Amino acid sequence: MTVSDIENALKKIEKAEYYQRFLMVVLILLFVFFIVAMFFFSDIRQLYRAQMNSYTFNLLMLGLILLSLLFVSYIAIKERSTKVLRNCLIQEKTATLVLESEREKLSTLLEIGSLLSSNAEKQLIFDTICSGLARCLKGDRSSLMLYQKETEKLECVSCYGGQKELILGQQLKIGQGIAGWVVQHRTPLLLAKDISRYDFINLTEKSRNITSAICVPLELGGQIKGVLNVSLIDKENHFFDESDLRIAKIFALSAVLAIDRTVHYETTRKLVPSIQTPA
Repeated sequence: MTVSDIENALKKIEKAEYYQRFLMVVLILLFVFFIVAMFFFSDIRQLYRAQMNSYTFNLLMLGLILLSLLFVSYIAIKERSTKVLRNCLIQEKTATLVLESEREKLSTLLEIGSLLSSNAEKQLIFDTICSGLARCLKGDRSSLMLYQKETEKLECVSCYGGQKELILGQQLKIGQGIAGWVVQHRTPLLLAKDISRYDFINLTEKSRNITSAICVPLELGGQIKGVLNVSLIDKENHFFDESDLRIAKIFALSAVLAIDRTVHYETTRKLVPSIQTPA
């Protein structure tokens, strides 16, 4: 459960409690009105007047009304104190959920970081970056696109989530689509709700409804290396926020270092046999 889910649930609870309090007050007032009507407009009034004088009767009625008002006030005060206590408990619960969510994100970052710092195969590193970002931000799909100097295009080298076969190997020109825009401007993007309305060049229509997305450039030493994407699909009440964007930026820093080191390692490993062969 996210913070937004908790806030929506709280609004529903407060609305239900408002109607309950309103109904309770109406019932109490109706009860008081019924008692007063019984005393003033029924035969009971004559019976009481036969047993007591007018002053005592009026004093009795005034006491009844005051007791009713005190009872309503007592209920209102208790309700208010209960509401304050409940709100405190809810705030603590919300804070606990937020801290737990942040702990999970940091734990995932450390876990992924340890693997990225190893000498694992290049494709494993790429796949780990994609799956790690999706796990960290609880995304439904993520992809890694690297800039290819030969073609001057972005190529999807890894994908996590559904429809991998449609995304892997896909190429984009710089400036094309969301990823191309991010690379061209070297600016991270946080998109939420109705992504199709954004004005991107050649934005491809998706078969599934992407409700929120984060796209961050992979840049090292002033050179663009690629772009990292993560998205939520068909999540009407869940969107990425600024906190998720910060996590994605931190993740991208580790990812681009791992990618650069892995590419250099692969290149060096291929060159070593050719260097040693003439000897």
